[in-house]
Amino acid sequence: MIKLVITLARKEGTSFEEFKQYYLDEHVPIAEEIPNLQKYTVAFALSPDRSEYDAVAELYFEDAAAMKEGMESEAAGAALDDVPNFADHDAGFNMATEELVQVDET
Repeated sequence: MIKLVITLARKEGTSFEEFKQYYLDEHVPIAEEIPNLQKYTVAFALSPDRSEYDAVAELYFEDAAAMKEGMESEAAGAALDDVPNFADHDAGFNMATEELVQVDET
């Protein structure tokens, strides 16, 4: 499984609550339309004033080809275009990873 990890920091002048609400209510419906997306999670900072990032999004794909196709789609473009509405596009980072689960007690 391939996972795209994206860190997000709210744009200047946006409160953490505004950032979180926009992300969940406006951005998620756009991003969840990305083709080949098998799982999509977001984790918000518990102490945003002490964290470098306000959220970490994780997008899961079956393999690198599926991720490439999904991230080159119109839906991914729309999601990327939406980021400046709530986050500082230049503050975070993206990293494609191969997830290897070591413990899963769920």
